[in-house]
Amino acid sequence: MRSRRGQGTGRARGFVVLATAAFLLVAGCTGTGSGGVPTPTPPSQTPDRCAEAVSAIVEATQDYVVGFGPVDQDQVPPPASPSPGASATSSPTPSASATSAENVAFQDALTTARTQLAQYGCEVARTRQALESGLRAVTTQGPVAGAVLRQLTATMTGTGETLPTTRRVGTDDDLLTAVAELPAGSTIELAAGTHRLDDVLVLLSPITIRGAGTDTTVLESSVPDFAVLAIADGAVSVADLSLRHTGKQPASVVLVGPTASLVVTDSALSGGVANRDGTGGAGILMYDPDARARRTTTSLEVTGTRFSGNGSAGVVLTGGHVASIAGSTFVKNAQCGVCFLDASGGSVQDSTFTDNTVGVAATATAAPTVVGSTIRGGEVGIQAGDRSTPVIDRVKVSGASRAALIWAGRAEGAIRGVTCSDVTFGLVVGPDVAPTVRDSTCAIAPSG
Repeated sequence: MRSRRGQGTGRARGFVVLATAAFLLVAGCTGTGSGGVPTPTPPSQTPDRCAEAVSAIVEATQDYVVGFGPVDQDQVPPPASPSPGASATSSPTPSASATSAENVAFQDALTTARTQLAQYGCEVARTRQALESGLRAVTTQGPVAGAVLRQLTATMTGTGETLPTTRRVGTDDDLLTAVAELPAGSTIELAAGTHRLDDVLVLLSPITIRGAGTDTTVLESSVPDFAVLAIADGAVSVADLSLRHTGKQPASVVLVGPTASLVVTDSALSGGVANRDGTGGAGILMYDPDARARRTTTSLEVTGTRFSGNGSAGVVLTGGHVASIAGSTFVKNAQCGVCFLDASGGSVQDSTFTDNTVGVAATATAAPTVVGSTIRGGEVGIQAGDRSTPVIDRVKVSGASRAALIWAGRAEGAIRGVTCSDVTFGLVVGPDVAPTVRDSTCAIAPSG
């Protein structure tokens, strides 16, 4: 694997603090010095000095957002592949690194400018207008930088909300701006109809986006790489809507960074497009490049949701991400319905898999549990490789063209109460695997 600059998504975590401090920036234009005593400034000098203070803010903002780089092309490791040459489920990740020195420098610049605006007695309306104009000229590269600039603009000019609220967004409204103007804990209610994204929807704060139903509200994107990027330091929730990628360029539908959690309820995700080598194209990709151990809390919760027609997988978990997937369906995803990679884990229960190449795949040291689910069609029902330890309990597998279950590498785990029907092979095992098999109807066959 190549260098992982994508790990820098952590910069967004410190951004919320900076934005809060910046919110009162324009409020500094009071015309009073310390202790509320007016600060006399020659009228002929005030406009120039006010303009200089605004310019300093704009320059500091430009320097700050430059650090949020463009989309990085690094990729996550591949899952076990059901056929020779089939490639990884992976996606490019955003380069959004920052140092504490950069954060401190930006904070200091804002504090100095705010003090100057108050000292010079700068008029509020004129200062806000000049600041808005200056910030519009700030250039960004990549979706993260654009989202950071939109949120900074909202907080520094006073157009953003200060307390969690609910905002209704119509199909003709700017969803990206609405997201930037709302603080953590807020809810966006998407009106019925199709909401089209012309840029990546970057979620820097933990908010809820709710539609009026999967057949009624559609969030549609043809943007490459990913439609939605969640890098909030907390839980982002999506409910009652369809998330659909319609472009021809490679893209996953939702990418979730290392610090974020995602809750998806009664929704549908489709249309992820894989690269020519099979990478990219997941419905949800939980990205975590540096985790060496499984998390202690669930970072992905999915209930009553449909994943269909994605170019690689319905759901991919990397690093130490832990999923709870219940009552959901996975249909015709090109590599696997759910792929557990690295040290990921969690559970899939009461779900249905139909015509995915592999229903559930586990590799590296992944340790998922699949309970009470049904897998129909495709090539392989469940596949385990490397040193993974999946537990499969009360699962029905039928119609798999290659095998109901394949255990390869040094995979272990347990297979309990599994039934196999209309399959070429039941459980195919490699020479070094050691799963515990009990109360299952799947005939065991050695690989070869």
